[in-house]
Amino acid sequence: MLNNSGLFKKLFLSIFLLIILPQYLFGQLAQGNIFIGSDLSFYSESSSSEFNILTPGTNQLTGFSIAPEVGGFASKNVSLGLGFGYEYQSDKFAAKVGQEYSKKTTNIYDVNVFIRPYLSINENMALFLNTSVYFSGGTYKEVGKAEDPNLYVFYDYIIDGDLTLIKIGISPGFSFFLGKRFALEAKFGFIGYQYKKELYQTSHEEVVNLNKGFIANFSFSSLSFGLNYFIKR
Repeated sequence: MLNNSGLFKKLFLSIFLLIILPQYLFGQLAQGNIFIGSDLSFYSESSSSEFNILTPGTNQLTGFSIAPEVGGFASKNVSLGLGFGYEYQSDKFAAKVGQEYSKKTTNIYDVNVFIRPYLSINENMALFLNTSVYFSGGTYKEVGKAEDPNLYVFYDYIIDGDLTLIKIGISPGFSFFLGKRFALEAKFGFIGYQYKKELYQTSHEEVVNLNKGFIANFSFSSLSFGLNYFIKR
């Protein structure tokens, strides 16, 4: 049975070998190579919010996404690719005082194109800057209870709407190569421009909510992990 000293020595030796041994991991970023893979993301965030200016409350945002991708290296250390994605979001609001609440669920489908320059750190790790253009569409449903500001009574409401989303921006990340064929990948953050349109129909009018401009997202919803498989030429 190992004592603590022997256990720590074995652990240190394993980490040391993991760092220095993968010297055979050449060539994954060479021109002509192809990769296929997928990113996964799960997140849950809480924040203070307002239903309106007089109603402070809390928001609970949860969701997940999956994004398969395929790409190839147009030159050494620079890849081009195409991705597809699905994302589900649930956004709940509850007032700290009063009856106001809402729950909004969203389903989003997207296609994106990207260019990804890499910077090799050592033989098994590389940083990259993912520059991408996203074209997304989807649907959402919101149910809740709100107060009529004129009658001072609460009423229930349901909204079914359509969503259009276009994003252009960059996301930093890194790849860790597990061998000649596989690499783990992580991305965190998004900086760029976003155009978002929500459209729904009431009993007497069509309502459009438009949100566009610069965004910088470094919340947990921007963190994703993936696995890529490399096909060498």
